[in-house]
This record gives sequence, C-alpha cells and structure tokens, in this order.
Amino acid sequence: MIGKIHGLEVSSFFFFQMNSIIIYGSRYGSTKRYAERLAEITTRHQIEGIQKMYQAIIEGMMQKGLLAKGDSALLALEITAPVVVLLSKVDRQPNSKKESLKNIRKHLQHFFETYKK
Repeated sequence: MIGKIHGLEVSSFFFFQMNSIIIYGSRYGSTKRYAERLAEITTRHQIEGIQKMYQAIIEGMMQKGLLAKGDSALLALEITAPVVVLLSKVDRQPNSKKESLKNIRKHLQHFFETYKK
C-alpha cells in the first residue's frame, strides 16, 4: 500500500479502476478498439486529470503570491510527471516504495524552492 484515497488503499483503488476498465473492455468489442479505449482512459486518469487539478492549484498559489507567475500548465506537468512515474514504479516494484517516496519529497522540495516567490 502506498497510501489511502478516501479510506481506500491506493492499490485497491487502482485494482477497482482496472477491473472497471476490463469489464468495460469485454463489452466494448475488438481488441484494437479496447486497447485504444484503455489507452485513452489511462491517459485521462493518470496524466491529464492530475495535470488539470495541479494547474488549478498552481494558478491559485500564483494568485495568492506563493509561487512566481508563470505558465501554470507547464508547471503542473513539471510537478506531476516525476511523481506519477515514481508511483508507477512502486506499483510495479513495491520494494522501491521507500526510495520513491524519498525522491518524491526531494522533487517537491526542489520544485517549491525553485518557484516560490
């Protein structure tokens, strides 16, 4: 387990998400269409949704004077991409959790030290 989201273990959440996709895929038809749909859903949930959420957070921090003004979409990508990659690594290699969390903390510290106002 890497953490909890609304009381669910993250691993349980991802299992539920993947199980829902598999059920959807079995109803969807061909393997190619299923693979395309799976790729679209995964991108939306694991990349685009997170970036949009952090873009809004960063814009709010800029408006409050906590972060220097800049391209909030680019900064959202910059802050989220390494975290998503490291969490994906933990999903595949649970023994990398400690090191990955350490690197996430270091990344977030660096990000805010670099862009704070």
